[in-house]
Amino acid sequence: MTNCLVGSARVEERAGHLAEAEQLLRPLAVSWEHVNPGGPGRGEVLYWLARAEHGLGQEVEARRDAQLATSLLRRSNLPDLRRLLSQ
Repeated sequence: MTNCLVGSARVEERAGHLAEAEQLLRPLAVSWEHVNPGGPGRGEVLYWLARAEHGLGQEVEARRDAQLATSLLRRSNLPDLRRLLSQ
């Protein structure tokens, strides 16, 4: 489910629909916070959420979520997630 929602949010972001991307990602981020708050999956969601927030001018939220995403993604041994750290 996460992959589908993140993929949909990325499509929305690329189309310039940042509010729609945020709407897809915010509930997912909350869900991850409850299910696996320290997991890299949450880091991936927060990474994309931070990008949407930044584009919407929500700098405080974007900075907070990006910092947490970086911390969580560093724990991952999955190359695709680690790659987000260099973007």
